[in-house]
Amino acid sequence: MVGIKGQAKEMIARDIQEAMDNFNHFTVNVYVDNTSKIKAVPGLIHWFEVEYHWLNALHKCDVLWTNTDFGVGG
Repeated sequence: MVGIKGQAKEMIARDIQEAMDNFNHFTVNVYVDNTSKIKAVPGLIHWFEVEYHWLNALHKCDVLWTNTDFGVGG
């Protein structure tokens, strides 16, 4: 999960590296505001989009940029 209030860029970078090093496949979910009290941080999400756009080209990674990317929800 990326873009949640309280996250730091360093946390995200470490999580991505851990996933790359330890899993054959992983999914990154970009947080979208919903009815919960947890809120998205647009600046952090923008940073992730710029810094980690290359994840889209990795076969071992799925990035859910929106909550309907797998065809669920809406």
